[in-house]
Amino acid sequence: MNGVRTLFTTHFEQSPEAATAPNRGRSSDLDAKRNKLLATRYGYYNLYHRSMSYEAIISALSNEFYISPRTITNILTAATQFAEIQRIKKEMPPVASFRRLYPHLVWL
Repeated sequence: MNGVRTLFTTHFEQSPEAATAPNRGRSSDLDAKRNKLLATRYGYYNLYHRSMSYEAIISALSNEFYISPRTITNILTAATQFAEIQRIKKEMPPVASFRRLYPHLVWL
């Protein structure tokens, strides 16, 4: 039909430069929050589930966060996450403190 604009034509007539947003990509704030939770969860498993091996903990985190085991080890060895894990080991917080921080997760 002449003169009729459709969703397809209006969406794809723009140049690719005009269609891209300036701040596209991963949010560094959300990544930092995820990484802190990942380190906290690792510290919890390490502290309260002594029967789990390192490989089992990494596998459990991989299933929880949908991240590859290699990426998890990269995140956990970063300085800020390493410091968080060391803090958890040193302070040995009770399970209730983990529940207060992240009530949407199961802390047995």
